[in-house]
Amino acid sequence: MVQHASIISGYDDNEKTIFHYVPNQTATDDGIQVGVIPEDRFDKLWSEDDRLMILLAPSEIISKLMDEDENIAKSNRLCFQSERSSLQQNKIDANKLLDEAIELNPKNSTAFLLLAGIQNEQNDHECINNYKKSLEINNRCYLAYRGLGNFYLKINKYEESENFYNKAIEINNNRFGPIYKNRAIVRQQQNKMSKAKEDFERYLKFTPNAKDRGLIEQALKEF
Repeated sequence: MVQHASIISGYDDNEKTIFHYVPNQTATDDGIQVGVIPEDRFDKLWSEDDRLMILLAPSEIISKLMDEDENIAKSNRLCFQSERSSLQQNKIDANKLLDEAIELNPKNSTAFLLLAGIQNEQNDHECINNYKKSLEINNRCYLAYRGLGNFYLKINKYEESENFYNKAIEINNNRFGPIYKNRAIVRQQQNKMSKAKEDFERYLKFTPNAKDRGLIEQALKEF
């Protein structure tokens, strides 16, 4: 699970923009000032992670914002606890916590995503079903599409892998540079050499400090 932290410092109701706290503000390539994000753009990016958040605020504010259904909050909290267990290599506890999260909220896309991720690491084909359950709930879940792409790559189903990588990239084409290397490998296996070369070039563009940069650059010379 990839988590993003944002410190929200304000909101302009007239401009419909959200203010982030960012120490050094510079404009992005598309001209948007870092720290000032249009509401619709913010929501589009946030939706990739099922709008999950950790809220730090005074208790009187939190009490007004909390969802009336406490099961949703408890289910989300269990997802974070599960990820901690998973990072500590305690997969049994992680699975139990996710089962509880799903029982509390059967529409928790993140819980199915995390469960699929553990199964993917264990080469368990059941991860396919859980990634797809996550997508049934949130069809913009970037990580579920990427996870399916990774699993199909592992089992040498290259066409399926490419299709899911394509869907992830359609949602967000610069979120994770290494996805382009994986898609390049998939395309190589299908003899789509020109497209594979383009993806290796994109990988280097979005991952400038890649440890395998030298190897990729050498491979590009041989295309």
